[in-house]
Amino acid sequence: MNMISDLTLTDYLRIIRKRKWIIILCSLIVVAVSSLYVSKETPIYQAKARVKVEQRTTLAGGLMEMMTWSTGDVMATEVETVTSYAVMERVAYKLGKITEKELRYPHEFTKEAESFETQQTPDRVLRIVRGLRGKVSAKQEGITNIISITVTSSDRSEAARLANLIAQEYRNENRYQKQKDKLAAKSFVDSQIQWYEEAIKKSATAEKRFREERDFVTPSQSLNNVLAQLSALEVERTRLELQISQAETKLKQLKEAKTDTGKLQVLFPEIYNHPTLATIRQNISNLEIRLSEFLESATQLHPQAVQMKRSLEKLKSEQKKEIQGLVDASIISTEAQIASLKERVQETEDRKEKASQRLAKIPDEEVKYAQFEREVKMNNEMYLMFKRRSEESRIAEAEQTGNVSIIEPAVEPYYPISSSGKGKIAAGGVVGLLLGFVLAFIIESLDTSIGTIEDLERYLETTVLGVIPYIGPAEGIIIPWRPKFLALPKPFSSRRRPPQGPPMPLITQSNPKLPEAEAFRTLRTTILLKMPQDEHIALLFTSASPQEGKTSIISNLGLTMAQLGKQTILVDCNLRRPALHRVFGVERGPGLTDVLIGSATVDEAIKSASDLLFGALELEDFLETPGIDNLYILPAGVHPPNPAEMLATERMTELINELKSEYDIVIFDTPPTLPVTDATILSAKVDGVILVYRAGKSSRKVPKRAMELIKGAEGEILGVVLNDIKPEIETTPAIYQHYYYYEEEGAEESEA
Repeated sequence: MNMISDLTLTDYLRIIRKRKWIIILCSLIVVAVSSLYVSKETPIYQAKARVKVEQRTTLAGGLMEMMTWSTGDVMATEVETVTSYAVMERVAYKLGKITEKELRYPHEFTKEAESFETQQTPDRVLRIVRGLRGKVSAKQEGITNIISITVTSSDRSEAARLANLIAQEYRNENRYQKQKDKLAAKSFVDSQIQWYEEAIKKSATAEKRFREERDFVTPSQSLNNVLAQLSALEVERTRLELQISQAETKLKQLKEAKTDTGKLQVLFPEIYNHPTLATIRQNISNLEIRLSEFLESATQLHPQAVQMKRSLEKLKSEQKKEIQGLVDASIISTEAQIASLKERVQETEDRKEKASQRLAKIPDEEVKYAQFEREVKMNNEMYLMFKRRSEESRIAEAEQTGNVSIIEPAVEPYYPISSSGKGKIAAGGVVGLLLGFVLAFIIESLDTSIGTIEDLERYLETTVLGVIPYIGPAEGIIIPWRPKFLALPKPFSSRRRPPQGPPMPLITQSNPKLPEAEAFRTLRTTILLKMPQDEHIALLFTSASPQEGKTSIISNLGLTMAQLGKQTILVDCNLRRPALHRVFGVERGPGLTDVLIGSATVDEAIKSASDLLFGALELEDFLETPGIDNLYILPAGVHPPNPAEMLATERMTELINELKSEYDIVIFDTPPTLPVTDATILSAKVDGVILVYRAGKSSRKVPKRAMELIKGAEGEILGVVLNDIKPEIETTPAIYQHYYYYEEEGAEESEA
């Protein structure tokens, strides 16, 4: 509101009352916008399905755990799998959004699954899958093994159906991955069983032929111990070589998957679903959707599109770098595992070599038979091991179940998740009020005009001597200029023009009982109390800018001074645009200019009551105006070429002293201070300067600057008069008129 920072509760209430329409308008606008938004808002629904991830408890599960390797958190991997591309693609197929030919991953488990996984994904399918993924979120519930799948959609039926389809396809994906691993393990085990069946037959036949040909009965105990040790070492070597083969296969697949994201997702889901990679993929998906939507209304060369493409390339580069880092770490771990296994194989070979050396000391026939027996025993053990694993895989395959179960299917939501329309409208009303208050205080802070009288006094560092209210045309008398032929020595001639400009109101003469007229009497009292008693005083009235109402105030104030019995003279020092003579309807010359240049005397230039009578006032008005005979006017006179220099002459100083010696009150009407220097020149020659400020016409900085100029010229500022004040709470003149009416009527009764 102003430069004063300390605001009281009264100040806040005044600002709110003053700017109430801004607050009301802001509130209505925000409420209207909120209502329009609520009426056009699409309701959003959420549906939730819950699935449970069980731990593997079967022997087949143990075999799978042995043949696979993962360093990631199991539940985190499962959560990422819920919204994986494979699951969402099959959901899109079930919804009929893509065809079977467009599937990259099978919607049901088949042995031909690998052929699907090598297909290229069309852009249309990518957009559809990413659009569905944008509606889905999955998270682990606390530290449990339960995953909640939440779907957000504007269609309540779609939300429930999509949540249930995702839960089902996630379960199918879990089964598919398990069956895929089991199929690979079963194929390997079956081939080993077939090979060892043939090896058992050959070794048994060879052993039988050797005994028949040599008539050999049984080997010695030492031979049996050596053979048993060799047999165990051979089984250990075979097991280690199997693990090496699996690790080398995995290493080869890792190196291939390092540049093939599809293989990485299929063969190593624990790496593909790593939390960091999942976050990057989600960001890529969101950015591609935004880019696709943006390109619907813009070109590829649009700056924002180019920026989005750069961001997309950066994310893809980060994804590639992260994949390479994770795969490299897995490769290093696998290579270390292979090296460790090979060391153990070498240790086994060394132990076999020592056992073979012990075997060499036993007779040849006994050794030969022991070798046949050892080979039969080893083949039988390996055959039984793979046969047992084959049975476990067959049982697990027959079960056809995964470790994911749906514990709570999604139901169609009834209520939208968005808040009620009434609540939003009410919130809009509150926001509108707050915005209105903020805007009101901002406007008030930018408003540098008058706030309160106390604010202005603190800012200008002076006293407000009086407050003159707004005077409308109906309240003041409009005195037109009209000549009185009998009062003039010569009739009107073409050389004499009537004064130009609008007429001035003289309310203290026309309506002295109005509160507006009482304001001038209050100003009179304040000025007299500030000046020394029983002394003749010279006052200068000026303003910071034009049209502040100086002449009107001087005219009414001068009349009230005269009515108090003070010999009062009004001097028009506004030699550039004089107006005082128009107020009282007297001739402009001879006047002040004529006195200063010596073409007329002071007595010839001063206009007295008789001039007023023959100037603007009717005889009846003259007789009804008490004290009018104490009022004198010294008009401006002819227009000089150098007003400022004329007012700065020594003759002007002498004239001021002459007028003070003859009159009780001398009031000077001067031009505004900022445009010209006339008032500044005279300010040091009078007893006091009074600044007239019309509220709302200019910033408060303007009178501040005018006062600084007057103080710089060593002028004494008595105070400020606020003019044309329009109070927010209108006064009631009828009350004052009612009082005066009864006062007059009572006076008449007493006289009677």
